[in-house]
Amino acid sequence: MKNKLLEMDLLTEESVKKIEYAVEKRLDEALKYAQDSPSPEPEDALRDVFA
Repeated sequence: MKNKLLEMDLLTEESVKKIEYAVEKRLDEALKYAQDSPSPEPEDALRDVFA
């Protein structure tokens, strides 16, 4: 998709780099949040599961 948008001049290499940087930053923040969060209690594993 990226290549097609570049071919059609709808995207520039600079904008691709900005988008990739923003995505990587969000992923790093989400990973840090998950790692810093306490683990759930085992008894909560099946809470609110309806199957």
